[in-house]
Parts: sequence; structure tokens; C-alpha cells
Amino acid sequence: MVTALLVVPSLDVNTSDAAGNTTLMLAAVGGHTDTVTALLAAPGLDVSAATVNGNTALMWAAGGGHTKTVTALLDAPGIDVDAANEHGSTALMIATMGDHTETVTALLPKADVSTADNVGLTSLMMAAMGDHPDTVTALLAAPGLDVNAATEKGHTALMWAAGGGSAETVTALLDAPGINVDAANEHGSTALMMAMMGGQTEMVAALQVASVACA
Repeated sequence: MVTALLVVPSLDVNTSDAAGNTTLMLAAVGGHTDTVTALLAAPGLDVSAATVNGNTALMWAAGGGHTKTVTALLDAPGIDVDAANEHGSTALMIATMGDHTETVTALLPKADVSTADNVGLTSLMMAAMGDHPDTVTALLAAPGLDVNAATEKGHTALMWAAGGGSAETVTALLDAPGINVDAANEHGSTALMMAMMGGQTEMVAALQVASVACA
């Protein structure tokens, strides 16, 4: 049906609703890859169109973990992979927050892994904060990743994981080359201190060993 409608001369494929959602976005949020593919072939389609909140079709697909749909969108000429919404979140960040590891992996070859949102959080920090060890591991394999990137207040991914994550996530980060185990935030707190405050015995032990090894 969509293919038949697309040949209507008067049809504006970029028409949006009150919130700014286009037909492509609606197809993407539902993970309807065949429909997305058909729409991408329409002349004049704006693949990077955004809602009033700055969300694009790629963000909607990434947020739902629709990897096949994301892959179809990534192949579209002119796609802005690193477009950010009003919160500064990109498609990679949104997929990360949802712990959609497969989708994150699909985005990584074209996405900027070092981008931070409006409060300075990177995708790696979001994965660590959400305690998503598999997604953390996927992100750590990305070329150019700064494992020690910090927010304006000095919080690193390792600190976020130590403060509320699991030993598995912390261990994944500790295995990253160049990790600064003893980095401190604006209050002078390290990942080890945060783990101690949380009573994370297994995590504390792993951090202590890593700290000694890096000394």
C-alpha cells in the first residue's frame, strides 16, 4: 500500500504531524523495515528530518532496538548519524540507554562514540550508569573511544559503574587499555571510594587490585 501511495504526484513524503513526526519516523519507531526501505526510495525524502524535540527516524529506530531498520537508515544517502535531540542525545546514546547491544554495534562504524550530551554524558558513561556490561564491551571496542572521558564535574564511566553498577560492568571497564583507575571527580572521589560507599565488596576488591597494578 505504501509503495502505491508513493507514486501519487501530489503526495508530500515529508509531511509531519503536530509533533513533527513524519511517515518515515512512524515506520522507524515500529521497526517496519520494508516500509522504511520503500520510503527511502521516495524522491525528495528528508531522511534526517527531526521532530519538535529533535528526534529523527534513526533515533526512533535505535530506541526501539530495531537493528534491521537502523541498518536500512544508515545506508541512506545524507543520513546524519550523529544528529542530537534537545537533550543532546544521539541515536547511539539512545540505543545505549535501552541496552540494545546489537543496535549499538550496528551504529558504531558510522557514529561518533566520543560525543557527549548536554550534561557531558557519553555513550560509554550511559552504558556504565545503566549497568549494561555487554553494551559497555561493545563500546570499548570502538576506535577512538576515550575510556577516561569525564563530565564537567569529573565523573567517568568507571565512577558511574562503581557508584551504582555491577562488578561485571566494572570489570569490563577495568580491562580497557589506558583506564585511569584512580581518576577523581570534583569532590576528590574515585571509583574505589564510590564502590566502598555502596558496600560493593566484590567491586572494591577488583578496583583495589587494579589500582595497585597501575601504581
